[in-house]
Amino acid sequence: MRVAAALLRYLAADALRAERWVAPLTVYLVACAAGTAVGGTALGSYGLSASLLFPVAVWVGVGVGERRGPGADGGHRRHGRQRPRRPPRQGGGVRD
Repeated sequence: MRVAAALLRYLAADALRAERWVAPLTVYLVACAAGTAVGGTALGSYGLSASLLFPVAVWVGVGVGERRGPGADGGHRRHGRQRPRRPPRQGGGVRD
């Protein structure tokens, strides 16, 4: 249980430090404020906030979920694996 709590605490601190959640949250709050300022019923405001919540949640999930630390690629290059190195030739190199 302690390991899970420590892992969640680390992930939360990492997500807050990355600040990838600021832009989606700002867009959501501004859109909800603009939608409710126009007027209308509570049901219309609820529908607007509910329809905005899914794309914003996906944006946050992708932004935070793709957060990769140093060495997260396992030492491979960006587009695939490194080519294995050839062993050195026996005999000094130049052929006759």
